[in-house]
Amino acid sequence: MPSSLAVQVFDAGLYERQSQTVETGDSIDQSSNFTTEYQLYDADATPAVADDNPAMTAAQCGGTAGNQNPGAGHWALASGDAATTFKNNWVTLCTISNPVPGAVYVLRVKSDHSVDGTAEGSGMNRYALQVLSTGGSDASVAPLGDVVVYNNVGTGTLTLDLANLGPDAAGHTLDVDVWDPGDVGGGTTERLTVQPPSGDASCSWASTYGKGYASAPTGGNGFGGTPKTPTHSAGNLSPCVVETASSGTSHYNGLWLHIRVPVPADYTCDPATPSTCQWSLRYDASSTGGTDNTTWSAHLS
Repeated sequence: MPSSLAVQVFDAGLYERQSQTVETGDSIDQSSNFTTEYQLYDADATPAVADDNPAMTAAQCGGTAGNQNPGAGHWALASGDAATTFKNNWVTLCTISNPVPGAVYVLRVKSDHSVDGTAEGSGMNRYALQVLSTGGSDASVAPLGDVVVYNNVGTGTLTLDLANLGPDAAGHTLDVDVWDPGDVGGGTTERLTVQPPSGDASCSWASTYGKGYASAPTGGNGFGGTPKTPTHSAGNLSPCVVETASSGTSHYNGLWLHIRVPVPADYTCDPATPSTCQWSLRYDASSTGGTDNTTWSAHLS
């Protein structure tokens, strides 16, 4: 059991970059002002319910109260605030002493924006999270529901943690849903691969109006264009590789891609060694311009 957990955020504020391919790729409409707020919540007796946890205080986190103070457990950062502290840096939001084994500590992140006091404007604040443990086993970071991922690897490969599946997942199906994959530029071809802890996985996929159509039909979900068939799918892919863009053209622009991955009946791993249970997602981009915003969810059925 760890003696403490440090909850850290990388590049917590919105710090505009020259382009979305530079560093975290933060961007903002110049007439807008965004405030990004972080609040960590303490564990409670109902870990399956995420909206009733009490807020962690600065005293509990070992810091000093204040919107920009490391260790405060709560930050409220306006665009460009405290860049010397937060920009391109890992900063500790809270250090949890004597954490409860198996407990769920909830982190809420929200953004407010305005133009002259009205709720308008656009911007993207991209950040990363990690938890560092002291004196014991590792803790993990996981979304409660969907998670947004920004891939700005450009050319090459990026591997992301997708789901940690214990031995009881054997015989089930890992359902992976991704929104709007393949927003790449230039002549980039992008592929997604679902990978088990070792070896390869097989899968099938389906997408309404996807694969080969730049957008959904008019009157469908607001995009233009006319597809030849309403649904495209493919099955028995091994390894589980799905092409999301070809020569810079997305196959799933503004659309959901649904991937189903059967977990073998003889699947096993050692939960005491989390890496043996970790399934991952690999992006492969053929050329520069491979920046992509996506939304992911994963669950067993």
